[in-house]
Amino acid sequence: MLKIFFILPVIGFVKRGPNVGFFLSAIIHSGTNTRTAQFGLSSNKLISDDRPRSVVSKKISINSDKVLLRLGEAKFRPGATAFRHIHPGAGTRYLSEGKLEVISDGHRETAKVGRAWFEPANSPVQAVASMNYPMTSFIRFLVLPIEYAGKPTIHILDADDAMKPSLRVTRRHFDQVVQLAPG
Repeated sequence: MLKIFFILPVIGFVKRGPNVGFFLSAIIHSGTNTRTAQFGLSSNKLISDDRPRSVVSKKISINSDKVLLRLGEAKFRPGATAFRHIHPGAGTRYLSEGKLEVISDGHRETAKVGRAWFEPANSPVQAVASMNYPMTSFIRFLVLPIEYAGKPTIHILDADDAMKPSLRVTRRHFDQVVQLAPG
């Protein structure tokens, strides 16, 4: 059995005060017949047994011997839209600035600063930034197929939307390929 644990401080992305930080984590587990990733986003505010308080946590299955871990950021100008799209890998998101309407098939939510959410791989989603903030921004941590190293992952589902100008900017902070033990 192989367990790989990644923990990334995201205090530089999150404006929540001097003593509040957040950490993204992924525990990659490779056993005899299973491979999984357990996503987490935790606050440095401790719960009673001195463990970080989990903000969001989700477990996914992995069907490959290698995965790409990506930490990225998306910034939206007022009213900008990430048109209905999918990503080839699952991951967590954390809204660090502004307000964002997140629309998926069967669910609609307005995320405010401090809100974390999980998006499954290949699950259609649309995001619309509020007009009332000068900038809306979220960070994301994804587990992706390795062929996306250094490449964008967004796939706009409507061809007409794909031709429209984008008022959002994305940035990859790092891509890391991880070799898992044979399963």
